[in-house]
Amino acid sequence: MSDWQQLSRKLRIFNWISLLILAVASCLSMAPSFTLGLVLGGIISIANFAVLSRSVISAFGAFGVSKASKVAIVFKYYLRLAAMGILICVLIGSSWVSPVGLAFGLSIVVLNIIVLGISKACNLSSREAT
Repeated sequence: MSDWQQLSRKLRIFNWISLLILAVASCLSMAPSFTLGLVLGGIISIANFAVLSRSVISAFGAFGVSKASKVAIVFKYYLRLAAMGILICVLIGSSWVSPVGLAFGLSIVVLNIIVLGISKACNLSSREAT
């Protein structure tokens, strides 16, 4: 398994574990609309990241990047962005979810990328010191 595959697998696991922990904590201490926003935001964020990584991996195949794959990546990016925007507008506009809870849920992947990056940087610096 390559480094990217290990890192990607670890990140996917951390995303779901973080979402589960935050959802349980939110369920015990926050309003239902906040918890629903957190869960839906986390699911949207994790799904968006999975689709993005799959499209980037398929575009950068063994033969390099072709002009058609660049156009496909950009088109899929804007299509995914529009779908997320519409979904977020529907969720907030219908008052089903708390906007703050949704924002926390949408930031789960970003926070896990930061934590994973910091942990990798600490591991690399500790190996260099010895």
